[in-house]
Formats: sequence, structure tokens, C-alpha cells
Amino acid sequence: MPRIRYIKPDFFTDEDITELSIEARLLFIGLWCYADKKGRLEERPKYFKIMILPYDNANIEKLLKALATGMKPFIIRYKDNIKSYIQLINFNKHQKPHHTEKESIIPEYINGMEKGIGMEKGMEKGMGSVHEASTELRNGEITVKTPLKKFNNQQFDIFWKVYPKKSGKDKALESWKKKKPNLEQCLKTLSWQKESDQWNKDKGQFIPMPATWINGGRWKDEQPIVDNRGDFSKPIKGKYSGTAEVF
Repeated sequence: MPRIRYIKPDFFTDEDITELSIEARLLFIGLWCYADKKGRLEERPKYFKIMILPYDNANIEKLLKALATGMKPFIIRYKDNIKSYIQLINFNKHQKPHHTEKESIIPEYINGMEKGIGMEKGMEKGMGSVHEASTELRNGEITVKTPLKKFNNQQFDIFWKVYPKKSGKDKALESWKKKKPNLEQCLKTLSWQKESDQWNKDKGQFIPMPATWINGGRWKDEQPIVDNRGDFSKPIKGKYSGTAEVF
């Protein structure tokens, strides 16, 4: 699954990067998006062609070799007994993967491991000398998925805006985090609860506190069935008989 990565403006003026062809530069950037949180990925040239350079008449093998060779290469190509892999050199110095990304299951490159075609010994260039990790950029905030706490707060804000009694917000938020109610069901239930006689009696005096409503699982309440014909709990005397029929 591709991931969101960031690119620094200095990438475009780095002298070592400019030694690459434009196609190699695009492939290099594309590899970041398909690498795991350790900067590793399976070497799949046909897949790279389809996913990264689908509209270009590019020779992926040639481009990978360009990225892996020279005085200052950008990737390491290596193999185990089963598959071929790529390690983006110094990846974790230049990218900030989100903490929710899965751990790498690809074997780490170790000195002495078989190297792929075009790899020279002792190459440690990485993504370019200008690509030092920035403490101001937090790519993790926009990759993989929204953090759970932020997600809950956003849903709670919607609930709070709709709930008719604005009291004890902090307690209500804590209850929301613990109970994790379904927002859609909350809004659906509140739509009829706010119109009920109980909640509208005495200027809303009987509306539960928000935390009480959440802790009690009140979003699961079932809407009462109202018989618009009135109360038929007692017999109704008819005009032509002693008791009217209930249809």
C-alpha cells in the first residue's frame, strides 16, 4: 500500500540528484511511497513501472541500476534466498513515518548479504546531502490514518454541538473516549429525544447531563411508538353501541 511521504525543496537543486535522469528522479521519489517504515521494499520492476511511471517509456531496470551505482548511490539492491529487495539509504534520517505504520517484515540488509545487480561496496550516499531530517516537518500527521484521539475529539465535537444541554463538557469528553459510541446512532437517537415531552418539560429540566447520557448508553434507546389515535387503554363508548371497536 502506498504511503504519503514528504519532499524537501532542496531535493530539486541537490547536485547529486541532478546527476540522475528525470525518470530516475521520479522513480526514486516513487520508491519512498512504497517503502515500509524502515525504507525497505521488495524489488518488483514491473510493479514499479505500472504504479510509478505508467505513462512513460521507461526502462525500470536501467533506472534502478542508476540509483544503485556511482560514487554516491541512493539505494541498495540485495537478495536473500527467496526474493530481491531495495533499501533506501538513510531513509529514516529523511522521512518521519507515522507511528501506526506496521513494522517492517523485510529482512535488513547486512554486510556480506548478496547484493543485487549494479550495487557497489561501501555506498552510503542516501537521499542527497541536503536531505537532513527536519524537526519542523511531521509527515506522520497526514499518513496512514488519523490518530485515534483526534478522531474521537472530532466526533465528540459534533455530538456536543447537537446535544441540547451544554454542561460538564470535560466529563462528557472522558465518557465519550471510554464508551466510544457510534456517532451516527447518537445523532439519530437525539433527533427524536430532543422532541420528546420529557426533554421539553419544565424548560429542559429533565434532560440528562451529557456524561450521564453517554455513560448510560442512551444512544441505544428505542423510540417509543406513538398511537396517533389517542389512548385506547379504556373502552370508548360509541354512538350506536355500548363500546366502539378499535380498528
